[in-house]
Amino acid sequence: MAEFTRDYNLSNIRLRIEYNFDNISRVDKELELVMTTMDDIPNFSNSEKNISLKKEIIKEYKPVAVEEITITDKATETITADPAIDVIRKIVKAIENEDYLTVRSYFTDEGYEMFTRIISYGTAKLLDQGLDFELIVLDDRRVVRSLKMKFDFPRNDRTFIEDVNFVFNKDNKVEALNFGLGRKAIQDIANKPEKFGSLAERYHLINFMENYKTAYCLERLDFIESIFADNALIIVGSVVKQGDNIGEMYNVLGGDRVRYLEMKKHEYIERLSNIFRANEFVNIQFENNEVRKVSGDEKIYGIQIKQNYYSTTYGDEGYLFLMFDLSDTTQPQIYVRTWQPEKNPDGSIIGLTDFHF
Repeated sequence: MAEFTRDYNLSNIRLRIEYNFDNISRVDKELELVMTTMDDIPNFSNSEKNISLKKEIIKEYKPVAVEEITITDKATETITADPAIDVIRKIVKAIENEDYLTVRSYFTDEGYEMFTRIISYGTAKLLDQGLDFELIVLDDRRVVRSLKMKFDFPRNDRTFIEDVNFVFNKDNKVEALNFGLGRKAIQDIANKPEKFGSLAERYHLINFMENYKTAYCLERLDFIESIFADNALIIVGSVVKQGDNIGEMYNVLGGDRVRYLEMKKHEYIERLSNIFRANEFVNIQFENNEVRKVSGDEKIYGIQIKQNYYSTTYGDEGYLFLMFDLSDTTQPQIYVRTWQPEKNPDGSIIGLTDFHF
């Protein structure tokens, strides 16, 4: 997003995109050596973009067609009206006018609490858009996706742009909100083959990861504590080593892989509490991922996902692995959480193959 502080008389913007990926190149020592000894990085025409500017002020949001995906593996249709969309338009106006109490009746108690947290997440601002929503019908809920918002922080120059999703209950009230995954991460899950699971199961996976991401951004410590199993294996750092059986369900295979710090659930929650108190903001962004399912009837999944972590005092990038149970989608449980700053020497990431059941 380009923002101008005064009215420049410009007809276009020229963008030059960096593509040398310094951090990623460090994974391969030989590549890092090449990158550090090169005087000039070759120029590619696709690394420059010219964007035409049009002066256009959107005074009023007009009704638009909304794509409805009914998660029954059967049909996709386009609709022009839906009660949930009408509510969203009223919420949009309330955000613009900073008059939030006028829409309080459209939320459940928990939904409104999450709404106020998002509005208070830095300085929240709606981005001009045509409000082209995707509406997903999932079980007895309706999910209106992708209200774009920008979040700035007074004591930091960091800016985040998030797709905000609204989850409606059967009474057409907003019961939850979350920050959406990136399009690549969503596609990686949604495009899994039919044998992996139904379309509904795949959307439940997406919803779980979006709730996970949002809980960290909004510092919902109570929610994070509820989704980690009491005997969860939590590894902060690089490596898993052979460990004791946990809950007689799984144990880590093999010898030491890299350094590691294993935490009990209460230790991890206490660590997060300290991080949240010390930072003006925490934000995580997910990129490409790989999801696998444990064989059998149980809905236990493992996801390996590239994570970029940002906070006021610290930032890093690495690879997150979660093993979790979605047998009850209203009460998901995480059994394993590991993080490593880079891939293993063979290019692998900690995953389901490191555990036996």
